[in-house]
Amino acid sequence: MKPFVSSLIGILLVLSTCIFLGKLVTAFPGWIPILFPLVAFSAILAVIRPVTGVWLLIFFMLLSPEIPLLNPVAAKSVVLRLDDFYMVGLVLSWLVFSAIQKGGIAKVPLGTHILAYLGIHYLSSGLGILRGDIRFVQSLFFLLKYTQYFILYYMVYHLTDSEKVLKSFLTAGLLCCLFVTAFAYFQMREPGRVSAPFEAAWGDPVGSSEANTLAGYYLVVFGVLLGFWTQNPGSVSWVVLGLVFLILPPFFRTLSRSGYLGFMALFISLISFSRRKVFQTLLGMSAGLLVLSLFLPSVMKEVVNRIGYTFAPYYSTYYSPDIELREVLGGVDVGQPLESSVEPSARARIQGYKIIWEELLPKHPILGHGTPIARGGEGDFVRFPAEVGLLGLGVWLWLVGSVFSRAWRYYREFQEPLARGLSLGLMGAIVGLLTTSLFMNTFIIVRIMEPFWCLAALVMALPKVYHRQDLAL
Repeated sequence: MKPFVSSLIGILLVLSTCIFLGKLVTAFPGWIPILFPLVAFSAILAVIRPVTGVWLLIFFMLLSPEIPLLNPVAAKSVVLRLDDFYMVGLVLSWLVFSAIQKGGIAKVPLGTHILAYLGIHYLSSGLGILRGDIRFVQSLFFLLKYTQYFILYYMVYHLTDSEKVLKSFLTAGLLCCLFVTAFAYFQMREPGRVSAPFEAAWGDPVGSSEANTLAGYYLVVFGVLLGFWTQNPGSVSWVVLGLVFLILPPFFRTLSRSGYLGFMALFISLISFSRRKVFQTLLGMSAGLLVLSLFLPSVMKEVVNRIGYTFAPYYSTYYSPDIELREVLGGVDVGQPLESSVEPSARARIQGYKIIWEELLPKHPILGHGTPIARGGEGDFVRFPAEVGLLGLGVWLWLVGSVFSRAWRYYREFQEPLARGLSLGLMGAIVGLLTTSLFMNTFIIVRIMEPFWCLAALVMALPKVYHRQDLAL
């Protein structure tokens, strides 16, 4: 009788679920029925298998479609992704369950820095909303997104308590990167820049794909891979270097000039910090670029043209040849400002910088106008002063500098190749991303910051993993 009752209850539950989901399908837009089971699944997973939940979340970071929340014209940049809903169920359930088990919320490294960073954003945005400088709904979603990065950091740090868990998260990250790279190679069949999967929102097949996002994500990956390459002896290191060469063609096809500069800074910093395999690294990279030039000449030609587009549009196929090189370089007085002679992207940045430094920052220099500003140039080093003032810029640099400082300390203290490679990779990623921040918005982009803060959490958890309590917190 008992098996019959159990089967009957199971059948009733399945039928009820099907009826409920059917009602959702008919009553709401097509993507709504997906969200409820997704949140429920993640909430259950957080209690039963939280490590598996984060393992899946690592895939969602780059492989999650975007969903427009409101009319894109009426609410610019307010876009949610499936991983946002997945993370809500996962993190909230795990936080409640952990708090009940442990009797409170545990501390994390850099907790004070993170609270100060979030606090300055919420304070300046609140003042900006009251003044009418920014819109409430748009600001709310930006602030929630910033908070989400650090909740992810908090959860990954606390779950990484053994080398087995550490390696499982790194394996998930590697598999996700391979999926993204395969998608990028698929895009390379057609002309144009490559971007991350699902870059355009559902219902917007053309979208405004941002190749710089993929370039920034790859900088985090390059940091980890090259960090492992310098610290691991034997055949494993050559496999890692092979992965770097596998990723280079899609990275070049992003045609992200700030990404190129970031890679150069990352590469130089890793050689400087490590001082291992310097000759092998330089030789291997030179050989890799030579092979790419021989077997993928079209990619390298596009890279050269893209760079030439910036410095010498006269010689570049990306720019109209009727603009003389002497005008672009400002060699003669052409009766117009220099920014009117350079390519459109650089011109827009120069004009945006002027708006920020001449109009926005002087009005509210200490706390800024709030997040996000409606106008101004790209680049975190100019955007942060406009949004959260010079005080907020200082807090951001304090936070990032503290992450770098801890990674540097762990790199010197640990002897394990995995720990040293991760720490070195995080330092290289920071240098690379800060370089891109001079020219593009980097530290607010979801598909760059989620992998970055996940990597930061793994590095901060190294004292727990290797039982070095003298380095913890």
